[in-house]
Amino acid sequence: MNNSIKKRLKEKKKSLGWLSRTAKISRHHLSNIANDWVIPRIDTAHKIAKALECDIDDIWVFED
Repeated sequence: MNNSIKKRLKEKKKSLGWLSRTAKISRHHLSNIANDWVIPRIDTAHKIAKALECDIDDIWVFED
């Protein structure tokens, strides 16, 4: 699982299911993102960051 997502969920004492419902992203797709099997689109990353009350840059590092 993406360490930053896992860390944020643990801090909030929330589950991946909670994040899925809050961010309005299917649990399957969110699981794929959290396990680093897919890279999220920017709008999806924004939904996740908003649900976790942080910036996108707090979760992912985007490089050129």
